[in-house]
Parts: sequence; C-alpha cells; structure tokens
Amino acid sequence: MSKQPAFWDSSALVPLCLHESASRQAHSQLRRFLPVVWWGSLVEVHSAIARLHRFGKVSPGEKQKALSQLDLLAHNWREILPGDQLRDLAARLLDGHDLRAADSLQLAAALTWCQQRPQKRDFLCGDERTLNPFQFPMKPDRSSFGWGANRFTVNTLTDARDSVASRKVDAGCDRLDLMDLVHL
Repeated sequence: MSKQPAFWDSSALVPLCLHESASRQAHSQLRRFLPVVWWGSLVEVHSAIARLHRFGKVSPGEKQKALSQLDLLAHNWREILPGDQLRDLAARLLDGHDLRAADSLQLAAALTWCQQRPQKRDFLCGDERTLNPFQFPMKPDRSSFGWGANRFTVNTLTDARDSVASRKVDAGCDRLDLMDLVHL
C-alpha cells in the first residue's frame, strides 16, 4: 500500500527530528503520509533545532542527531518551490488573517500544492498560529477570500495543553476540517 502525500507545516516536522511530546504522533503520521513541504522548511526546522540547542534544551549530540534526521527527511520529501504566484498568495493571506510571514508562506505553499483545491488533502501542523485563520474566518468582501465547501483535513500534532485545536482533538475528533481559504 503506497502512502498518500500530505502537506507538512514546519512545526509538524520538528517532532520528527527531536524527541518531544508530539514525536510519537508525528512518526505515526509519517508512516501514513509522504511529506510535501514548503521550500523554506529545511531552514525553519534547522532554526528550531539550533534555537533549542542555544537555550540548552538539547545537547550537542542531540542537535547533531536531529540535524542528521532532518537531512534524511529532506532527501525524501517533495518541496513546493517559491515563485511569484506563491508570494502573491502569501501576501493576500496576510491581508485577511493574523499570520506571520513564514506562516503565510507555509499556507500559500500548501494551497499551491493542491492547486487551491484542498478538498480531501491532508495538512499536518503542530502550530496553533497557523490554524487560527481557519478558526476565525474573516468577513467576506470583494477583496477577501471566499469560504466554500472545499476543506483541508488537518492532523494536529500540538500538545493538548497548549492548543485550541488539540482541545478539539481531545474532545473526540482526531482530524479537523478546515475551510478553503481561496476562491479565485
């Protein structure tokens, strides 16, 4: 049985490299889904590992092992490359949602991967900030994104104590359907 592709936010990749509370769930998802990632994910995950090392949360040996794991993952994932259309979509996401630049690029890459038709596509995420635009839809107007029947299926990897999405998962749903961000 072949694995289905899924878009992996950088926050879902970190638990594959370092041992943390979401690692077991992340590895389980890796057995189910082939990673599709944003072109900048390698840098983002490397940054998280380096930051944890600087703060003394991981030893030099753990850092090296995590970077080796990241290198192995990177050789087996599919990257969504940067381009003008992706950049423009990321900028439009910033206009309508409380996102940081890197989060808007991740979401734009995910939408680019699925040709802005996220229905029956999986999105793996460990960061509540990335999920927030979906939980609080913006008011529709001519310049904003419409809300339609298309949805991503999101598998959250966040710690249940820290995330609204995880609390929903703990309440009995192990997957969240997210409304499509874009109707062009």
